[in-house]
Amino acid sequence: MKTPLPNPPPQGGKGEAVSPFDVGREWFKGKVAIVTGARIGIGRGIAEMLVDAGVSVVVTGRETASMEQAAARLEERGGGRALGIGMDVTSPDDVRRTVDQTLERFGRLDFLINSAGTRQFGPLHETSLAEWDDVMDVQVTGTFLCCQAAIDSLLGTGGRIINMGSIYGYLGRENGASYAASKSAVVALTKVLASELAPRVTVNAIAPGTIETERRYPADMPEEERNADRAKRAAPVPLKRVGTPEDVAWSAMFLLGPGASWITGQVMHPNGGFVMP
Repeated sequence: MKTPLPNPPPQGGKGEAVSPFDVGREWFKGKVAIVTGARIGIGRGIAEMLVDAGVSVVVTGRETASMEQAAARLEERGGGRALGIGMDVTSPDDVRRTVDQTLERFGRLDFLINSAGTRQFGPLHETSLAEWDDVMDVQVTGTFLCCQAAIDSLLGTGGRIINMGSIYGYLGRENGASYAASKSAVVALTKVLASELAPRVTVNAIAPGTIETERRYPADMPEEERNADRAKRAAPVPLKRVGTPEDVAWSAMFLLGPGASWITGQVMHPNGGFVMP
């Protein structure tokens, strides 16, 4: 017997009108996601939007206590359930344990969002091998390990993978060789996995532009300095503002939703028009 393809786009009966909004609401209910790097920033924004849609979300970061607190905040939103796990994405044992705990708690896995990241900036000739390896380990090897550990579960549900790239994987960035190279590698990995896992699992990437996160604008940053930096970064952007985690989360929700069932191996570019690949 031929195995049916996963998650086909919902269709109405003859003469039946189906609202895409109703389809979207029902699509996410009961599904389970792992979001890495979800303590702050883009990962947190995606986790919040998924929980609001009724998805049970496992959020991960290096510190167990902070991730348990993050999960508690998510559950207070009143949507889906949440579980916080301390995990180092560069550790195969940690990654495997996280997938096992997800299956033990929720019984399935539908979405994997690889948002964990780090950065190191400086001229290439002054970059140490340890600094280079740290960025590559988190952003490339970490993405590889998480995808590898989740593949069997995602094949079972016909799930979705989103990997986080960056505008600088396309644009390049002075003093950011390791960061730009790692994000380019993530896109290449995404395309390979999209070919290998089709037709059961879709694999796409998001390459955000400048996003206003706690890392870029810490709470103790003076407001005048914050506004000046926003204005500087927004000036060359056609849409005249920096992005927010919610801007990226909406891109993620589309790629995870029913309207993206025929999209794989692609990169979305929420960057306000600054780069148009």
